[in-house]
Amino acid sequence: MSDKSLREPDVNGGLILALSILGLLLCGPLTLVSWIMANSAIRTLDFYPSSSQRGLVKAGQIISIIGLILWILIVVVKVNERTQRMRGYDSSYGANITINGRPADPNSRHDRFMIDAVSPGRTR
Repeated sequence: MSDKSLREPDVNGGLILALSILGLLLCGPLTLVSWIMANSAIRTLDFYPSSSQRGLVKAGQIISIIGLILWILIVVVKVNERTQRMRGYDSSYGANITINGRPADPNSRHDRFMIDAVSPGRTR
């Protein structure tokens, strides 16, 4: 057997780690790319248990998963905000208005009537 067959493959552990960090900080789709690359590299490195790149690849995989989760949460929150804005929902409706010394409750029919009476230009 020659030494070439025993050499561990180069799976670009540093590149996977760098892409996962850049994806976490700058661009969400990079985390997906680095996660796919890390999964492929780990499957390759399973045949080489003493590989020196296993730590880099595993760190890149973990950071990619965290980045994907965060970017998905950000997208969901932004889509939800935009949807509420398009529907005309105003979260400040009735804010800073007191009725008989207590904060107005926009869910109460009486308080909504009072809010509309004191701020006629506002719409819900």
